[in-house]
Amino acid sequence: DLLLGGAADLSKEEVATEVVNNVGKDAEAPAPKLWTLEVGCTDHYIWNDKDTFVGIVSDAGEWSVDVDVLGTAFEEAVATGTAEVFSAPLYVVKDYVKELQD
Repeated sequence: DLLLGGAADLSKEEVATEVVNNVGKDAEAPAPKLWTLEVGCTDHYIWNDKDTFVGIVSDAGEWSVDVDVLGTAFEEAVATGTAEVFSAPLYVVKDYVKELQD
C-alpha cells in the first residue's frame, strides 16, 4: 500500500533543484509544500522478498528512486509497518503512484 503524508525535509538534490528553479525569484517566496510517499507492509506478494519489492517499486516510468533507499524502506516497513520513501511536490508523488499502479 502507498500512503501520502504531509510536508517533509528536502534532500540535497531537491534543495539544489529548488535553488536552480527559484533563481531570480522573490527571496520571500514560500517553498513549495512537499508530500511524503510512505509504504505500508501488507500481505501482498511484493512484501515476501526485498529484491521483488525493490525491483517493482523502482520501475515507475520516468521517476526513479535510489535502490538503496527502497531497500531501507522495505526493511523499515517490514519491521515497523510503514516507512517513508521520499518527499516531493504532490504532482510528483501522484505521478509516481500512478506509474506504480499501471
